[in-house]
Amino acid sequence: MTSSFSRRDFLLSTGAGTLGYGLSRTAFAQEPRLNISRSAARPDKPNIVVIIIDTLRRDHIGVYGNSWIRTPSLDELAAHSLRMTQAVPEAMPTIPARRSIHSGMRTFPFRDWQRRSGNASGVWGWQHIPDDQRTLAEYMTEAGYETLLVSDVPHQFKASMNFVRGFGAVQWVRGQEGDDYQPYWASPAYNLERFLYHDARGEELSTKMGNQPLARELRQYLANTNDRTSEEDYFAARVFRTAARLLENLPPDRPFFLTIDSFDPHEPWDAPPRYVALYDDADYDEPEPVTPSYGDSAYLSDRQLQRMRALYAAEVTMMDRWLGFFLERLDGMGLLDSTAVILTSDHGMALGEHGALVSRPSRYGPR
Repeated sequence: MTSSFSRRDFLLSTGAGTLGYGLSRTAFAQEPRLNISRSAARPDKPNIVVIIIDTLRRDHIGVYGNSWIRTPSLDELAAHSLRMTQAVPEAMPTIPARRSIHSGMRTFPFRDWQRRSGNASGVWGWQHIPDDQRTLAEYMTEAGYETLLVSDVPHQFKASMNFVRGFGAVQWVRGQEGDDYQPYWASPAYNLERFLYHDARGEELSTKMGNQPLARELRQYLANTNDRTSEEDYFAARVFRTAARLLENLPPDRPFFLTIDSFDPHEPWDAPPRYVALYDDADYDEPEPVTPSYGDSAYLSDRQLQRMRALYAAEVTMMDRWLGFFLERLDGMGLLDSTAVILTSDHGMALGEHGALVSRPSRYGPR
């Protein structure tokens, strides 16, 4: 874009409090305040990038006070941005939170809740975006923006869920979690021995939804990822690389609205060993607890729980590395100064605190 309308102009002219994160080379306090009324009158439109990071714990980000996690990209982004310190999610978990993000409408209370075809989840509020609710992408399309979605979150791509409505271009990076992307029997059962899917008594664990064995979900995931040859084949890398590639081919005379929705650091936590080595010793020789069985954490030994926390931290750092890749590419394309970057998450993940392993409220809803 050749427009001189910068990110800072946009933030100041629209009211800085409406944005979660922005990226700038200089902190706000170091620049003179702009003439807001004059900036607001400009016809130019800034680009907008919304980044959703699934299952990201606030206390696992350096800028929020964590002294041992490595999140340099998030820290740099937040250091030169507006940072929210008292944000409260309107809804959890994955789908209810995204309904709020994409529609701007409340998802609580769960009036007239019902399952829709293709949705086997029993989570209260796990519903499609209603047909009569406009989406942000639809509004942005009407405003003249190129609208793009890049994501590996499998739940929102069910046809009945309406989450792709309004986007002109959609890239689904397939294969996360239980996505039946490849025949699950393509992954031999012996590969499972690397992973923890039995409790201390030898009984097979169930998935978090309790509707199939954990081993079945792990086999599906292994089938989906058995063609990896390098870190660039991991999901976070594929999502952020795809997003950067889309921007390279956009028309130069139109603003864009890009949503990047990364499932990592959601489980399974299987980051390359170099990331795990940042948070745990190399002497761990037990099956890897890459996916929890939601609920009571008592089935894990203290060492296994320590390992699970290290695996989660490793996944956070890997995601952070590829977030940084995208932001560097955005800068390299000369788009950073004319782009508002907004970053948020849907929820966190309990890793044995209070004896619980869970990333969302009970699937049975309120009592």
